[in-house]
Amino acid sequence: MAGVGLHIEGVEVRRANRLVLRIPSLAIAPGEALAVVGPNGAGKSTLLSVLAGLEHPTTGSARIADGLATLLPARRRVSLLPQDAPLLSGNVQGNVEQPLALRGVAKPERRSRASALLERMGLAHLAKRHAAQLSGGESRRVALARALATEPEALLLDEPFNGIDDPSRELLVADIRASVRATERTLVLVTQRRDEALRLATRLAIVWEGEIRQSGATEEVLARPVDPAVARFLGMENVLKGRVANQTSDGVVVDVHGVRLHVALERPAPMDSEVWIVFSPEHVELRALDDTSRGSPRNIIPAQVVSIRPREGRVEVTLQAGFSLVAAVTRAAVEELALAPGVGVRAVIKATALHVVPA
Repeated sequence: MAGVGLHIEGVEVRRANRLVLRIPSLAIAPGEALAVVGPNGAGKSTLLSVLAGLEHPTTGSARIADGLATLLPARRRVSLLPQDAPLLSGNVQGNVEQPLALRGVAKPERRSRASALLERMGLAHLAKRHAAQLSGGESRRVALARALATEPEALLLDEPFNGIDDPSRELLVADIRASVRATERTLVLVTQRRDEALRLATRLAIVWEGEIRQSGATEEVLARPVDPAVARFLGMENVLKGRVANQTSDGVVVDVHGVRLHVALERPAPMDSEVWIVFSPEHVELRALDDTSRGSPRNIIPAQVVSIRPREGRVEVTLQAGFSLVAAVTRAAVEELALAPGVGVRAVIKATALHVVPA
């Protein structure tokens, strides 16, 4: 099964005279996997509803291949899994058969198709279990199986991983990857996590205040956000304002509160121009003050530890280096360097890890 193309032209959605969504143009190619990210209330769920043909835009149109998304024959080619898709009363098998029954599939065939799908997704052992007895992760995987039961050409998922534990998340990500790769169906995924976007999507769109602020190849957008607000949202907690002090053969030198940072750039920024430098805490390496080894990094900055905070499998270290700086290190590094407030360190950052955004 090949995926189907999804297209939006001139779409605006207004509610109570408030603009909720404005998308001048969006084309999702057949078989493409697009991740949509953005803060709460940005319009992501509305975008999915418009793509699925469940919401009529105030102006403009959404198309599924050659048919309007709001027309039933087109809508049947798409399956939307909302954030909190409730399961029906009854067992798992019945839940997965339900959309097939609504489309008039004969009972023997829908039973066979549902059983095969549950088997493929490793859920066959739950077929007779009542929906009310499922865990959160199991419920979400069954809801996904139900969304896949009609063999849609496009699958739209609205934050399917919210509120479930990491093992269940891994299983659900694996289910989605296997389904998309095996069928080449089109995928549009709303998610808040960078790792999920990288694993499941080839293209990323940042939705901000009802508009697409940035879109492009997933790795490119994550590495090169278009502005400081997007950078912070994507986890680049280091957002520094500076001025271009020098141009080099492979980039620029930016003065940030008296500290010179070397930035690798394909196109040097104009001299004396104000810029933002953004980069992830993961790209800041910490070394002991007496460690004079240099290696390839061109930015080695004396700094002092301000605070230490455990966070999601890492340790976040806030530093003062003439400006505030955040590093993400392992617990082993904290012990090895005896990190504590007031301890001096060297912060090491590769020039290629820094991204410049015009101020």
